[in-house]
Amino acid sequence: MHAGRCLDPTWGLSPTLWCYTAIVRPILLYGVLVWWTGTSKSTYRKFKGKVQRLAAPNHCSIFQAEVFPIGKAAELASTAQGQYSKINIYVDSQAAIKAVTSCRISAKSVLSSRVAEMRVARNMRLHFYWVPGHKGNGNEIVDGIAKSGVQLSPGNMINIGKPMHILYDDIDRKTRHRKLISRWKDLPGCKTAKVMCKSVDQKYTRFLLELDRKGCRTMVGILTGHSLVAAHAYKMRLSDREESKKCQERGTKETVEHLLCVYPALARQRFRYLGAPQYDKLEEISLVKPRKLIKFTSGAGILNDDYYSGNT
Repeated sequence: MHAGRCLDPTWGLSPTLWCYTAIVRPILLYGVLVWWTGTSKSTYRKFKGKVQRLAAPNHCSIFQAEVFPIGKAAELASTAQGQYSKINIYVDSQAAIKAVTSCRISAKSVLSSRVAEMRVARNMRLHFYWVPGHKGNGNEIVDGIAKSGVQLSPGNMINIGKPMHILYDDIDRKTRHRKLISRWKDLPGCKTAKVMCKSVDQKYTRFLLELDRKGCRTMVGILTGHSLVAAHAYKMRLSDREESKKCQERGTKETVEHLLCVYPALARQRFRYLGAPQYDKLEEISLVKPRKLIKFTSGAGILNDDYYSGNT
């Protein structure tokens, strides 16, 4: 009721902008007097450019989005040859104006705009004028048209193409990824982790982040094998044996793989939570949904904080 009194057709916050004005903008500008000086650093400017490119098709740069309309404006002006003797193009980007008027061509998008510009300049006088952002002269109208372009379907968009530095970043990222995968495979040890974590899975990652501390610790123990079972406790010099007293099979090390796959005493719980009384290999466990693994370890009373103390 109190929120309803803040809005009215004739006074108060605009019904269409009140959420942005009252909630979103204060969150974005919180502490701006402290962090705004950091935006001048090249590291943060590069990160800001990456975020801005996410809103553009095919991750084209902001510079491309500023140069491309100049070429389109020149093409439109070329269709009016004979009707006008002078053409004025108003641009709110000084960098774009310098690029299309410079003798040095540094990008394909600049070249296409320059060609359209030269075609117009053969028969008419062409002038570029810089207009500060949000300072009138039709700039607000253009901003509204640009915002409406976000609602266009992919079929109505024009493919500008990725800039070269984005392609270089993609190649470098893929190369580093291949090197990391190769190094991970050649790394000695980490037997359990290599089986359970074969690739990067965003869905799996989100599930882990949503767990509480206890559940996350249990899942990390399952994925890496670094849980306080007898074999791992022996490696940490917390125990003088690797076998479990509860297991009837003598000489069998109590590992995370043994508990999840073949431990006879857990056959009933394994069938109830995982769907089978026994598994032959850890690869089969890696295909089980993590939520089921959490339920199995909780129902069976293993891999928790007091499991090893109760097993000694």
